[in-house]
Amino acid sequence: MTDDQLYASNYAVAFVDLLGQREEMRQYRILPDDKAKAMRVIKDSVGKIVGMHDLFKRFYDSFEATSTFFDNLPSELKAQLPSMNRGELRTQRFSDGLVLYASLAEIPNQSPINSLYGLLSAAGSLVLIHLAGKSPLRVGIEIGWGVELRPGELYGAALAHAYELESQVAQWPRVVVGKDLVDYLEVSSNSEENSINDKYRRAMAQVCLSYLAEDLDGSTIVDFAGPTFLKNASEVQHRETLAKAKHYVDEQLEKWSAQGNASLAGRYQCLRHYLNTRAL
Repeated sequence: MTDDQLYASNYAVAFVDLLGQREEMRQYRILPDDKAKAMRVIKDSVGKIVGMHDLFKRFYDSFEATSTFFDNLPSELKAQLPSMNRGELRTQRFSDGLVLYASLAEIPNQSPINSLYGLLSAAGSLVLIHLAGKSPLRVGIEIGWGVELRPGELYGAALAHAYELESQVAQWPRVVVGKDLVDYLEVSSNSEENSINDKYRRAMAQVCLSYLAEDLDGSTIVDFAGPTFLKNASEVQHRETLAKAKHYVDEQLEKWSAQGNASLAGRYQCLRHYLNTRAL
């Protein structure tokens, strides 16, 4: 590949790790001779990854601008706004991990701030749904430069930092958000420009920031059990899902404590502390 074929831009990257998959894969180093059992092995591993990807994309694509700023604009001003489309969500797979990313380049008919909103809301929803379904996962989200060597093959700082957040910082089921992403949102939310586009970007950045919170260890996380998520979801269904998630976390804490696994028990204790600080 020559230099003039490389196109670098900033990307928002979510690195998702479905926990427990490696242990399940170790049960069968090769496929069983029995075809039915072999298909169950494949579905229990590959099927979970595919299902996770499909659910994330569904959440991402269900984006709606939650800012009342846009809703309250006169129709003649709405017509002046650029497209509200998110950037295309692309996927890259790593064994039991999944990378989802979108370009933050200023491209006609695409809105970088909406891409960030889509990633944050989708990641938070995914972690909550998987906790309720007793299939926990961790996510790291960060922005940074990247180069797509080919579609679905991202290389660069954004991917490296998102992976670092997931693998080294997250520790327990949650969505950890990087400093550069937070800085990007804060700069956008504090912009003093007064064009319609800038006002919309500022309003949506403020919505994104309201999705974030500081966790027990000082990490910035997507506050999937917090008030903004509750406000933008079906309240009854959201509370039921949170209750199921909390029940699962309590089960895991009891299980690992009984087995004397201080590391895993401590991680679920931190997660239970977070959930207990929210009104369920």
